[in-house]
Amino acid sequence: MPRGALRRRFGPELLLRLDQALGNAEESLTPICPVEGFAERLPCLEPIQTRTGIEIALQRLLNTLCQRLQQEGKGLRTAVFKGYRLDGNLQEIVIHTTRATQKAEHVFSLFEIKLGTIEPDPGIELFVLEAPKVEDAGPAQTSLWSGSAGLEDTRLAALLDRFCGKFGIGVIRRYLPEERYWPERSIRESTDLREEPATAWRYGPPTAHTAAPPPRTDTGDGADPRLPTHAVPL
Repeated sequence: MPRGALRRRFGPELLLRLDQALGNAEESLTPICPVEGFAERLPCLEPIQTRTGIEIALQRLLNTLCQRLQQEGKGLRTAVFKGYRLDGNLQEIVIHTTRATQKAEHVFSLFEIKLGTIEPDPGIELFVLEAPKVEDAGPAQTSLWSGSAGLEDTRLAALLDRFCGKFGIGVIRRYLPEERYWPERSIRESTDLREEPATAWRYGPPTAHTAAPPPRTDTGDGADPRLPTHAVPL
């Protein structure tokens, strides 16, 4: 079909798109840049082979990362500490927190539990600290570190984090009530220590509703007519 007929019927936009698809016209592309995650890198001048060196590297990375989190009003919930060895092997440990935190000392204490699992030989040349899961943690969240009331007490959150870091993330669970008719489904698991229950707890055993038993009929021989009088093959 002639280009003139296409232009009269569909307009010049169609011809431009066809030329761009065939490579006859230039097309400016705007790439979609992924959102930059929270990660810090620390290359080493010499390979690190001692636990003391690993702790120093972790402390430096945590100070830098937590300062950046504070500036952007975020707090980490998951952090990954990686060490790249000279032989190409990757050593990494992962920690989780029950609430968003910006405290480098608290996160370091969680990593410290697992630092013994890192095998530095023949030497680590690059350390990377990533925070793949972060949440909003503004000034109100930061002030909670001085609180001391129930679930808002940050000492409780720190204790739970240490338990999960030592024994596993699934050893401690929190449940909240749900509005359900089935008692087995009247609770749900919550992963956020700050989440408030949507309904009140119902104390006491659930009420059981059963159908009334059938009336007994006297047949004269003393047998219960509700029971079989002959053998039932299985």
